[in-house]
Amino acid sequence: MKKISLFILSITLFATSVAQQVVVTFSGREYLTEEHLQLSRIVIQNKTRGWSETLTYPDTVAIFTPNSGLENFQAEKTFSLQQNVPNPFEGVTKVILTTPESGKVTLEISDINGRSIIGANDFLHLPAGTHTFRITLPTAGIYLLTARHGQHTSAIKMMNTASGKECHITHEGSSTLKPILKKEIAKAFDLKDEMLYTGYTMENGIERVSYAIARKESSSEELVFDFAHDAKPCQDTKTVTDYDKNTYNTVQIGKQCWMVENMRATHFADGTAITLGDDSTSTAHRFIAGDRAEMVQTCGYLYDWNAVKYSAIGGDEENRLQGVCPAGWHVPTQPEWLQLFGYVRSRVEYICGDDNLNFAKAICANFGWSEPFQSLPCSIGRDLSTNNATGFTIVPAGYISGKKTVEFAVSARFWTASSKNTSSSHSLSFKTGSPTVTLSSNYNDEGLSVRCVKN
Repeated sequence: MKKISLFILSITLFATSVAQQVVVTFSGREYLTEEHLQLSRIVIQNKTRGWSETLTYPDTVAIFTPNSGLENFQAEKTFSLQQNVPNPFEGVTKVILTTPESGKVTLEISDINGRSIIGANDFLHLPAGTHTFRITLPTAGIYLLTARHGQHTSAIKMMNTASGKECHITHEGSSTLKPILKKEIAKAFDLKDEMLYTGYTMENGIERVSYAIARKESSSEELVFDFAHDAKPCQDTKTVTDYDKNTYNTVQIGKQCWMVENMRATHFADGTAITLGDDSTSTAHRFIAGDRAEMVQTCGYLYDWNAVKYSAIGGDEENRLQGVCPAGWHVPTQPEWLQLFGYVRSRVEYICGDDNLNFAKAICANFGWSEPFQSLPCSIGRDLSTNNATGFTIVPAGYISGKKTVEFAVSARFWTASSKNTSSSHSLSFKTGSPTVTLSSNYNDEGLSVRCVKN
């Protein structure tokens, strides 16, 4: 633990001792399994200053210098020292140096305190071209490699995370091909600039994109890109079938597996029929949204609270309410809905505008919503083509109140499995003129949509 603490302290001291540079290291992982994923490229955007650049594998480290530019992306001049690969590295790494003319090249490695680790190494009369060097370091830490050639000097920072067998620089070879000159790209940066990072990885020849990470960059850090299969069917349960043989598609949102469609079952999982219409307060009921039978396939049925609290199996070990859901699925509690919302809110690409409460468009369908008369800029009913980024597909079925359909094509209301009191239960409301979700409650005899989540 002491060794790790000292290493972290060294990183902190380094960030403040070398021109206040900010070093950002990137890696990737599968969100569900947390399995490491190799990044193919990283897109870096500075929202404050309006520029973007790309890191390409194996480069996974960006170095920012306040009040100047992005060091990794500065010009490849006639004399250049490229960032070592890999970096960070485990004892051994390689670096490429480009020289404009033949002559003596000197390489030196020092630690963050300026102490020389490998003294000036002279590689006499190297030809003009590119030269590859192999570097081995015995101790974990952050180092500065300085190259000198005539009047030219260049330096890079290297992060060693493991011990090597020796402390040495070896010249592995040269290419005398004329260096390719590139246009200089100056990238302004300062502390607290608003940065947006997006990672990419390859899977079976197809490029996958990560969730974007937004930061006001002010200090060195390691960022991990999450790659998930949102807006895609759950990997082990692409569809599910109810008692009536209705088939429902599924969607993975974060670590939850949801149905894409509202329930339209006419029977519970044990075969018990669900009464159509309100002929009694003692049994469960279902209602037709908008009194339009042709819309059941799209909107599902609207169910009263008796249907939600019914359980063909009497509840499971976690006291879930199965309600109208098929076996292995249940009516989500309010905390489970909030887990979904929290996940969506945490992803930059699902937010409309600058307020992370404006995420309703990302989970609402891109059809069926009426255009609002008055609305906020990120309202659900505005520009439906921008809806449903998650694939969750909430449709505006309205709800039943006083035995009549209310707000069909204007709102969607869903039961949670959380009861409020003897006469009402917690629910959720989406409205075409609003960019947010409202936590509310409805009377138990009213009819609301039901969406199921996997056990």
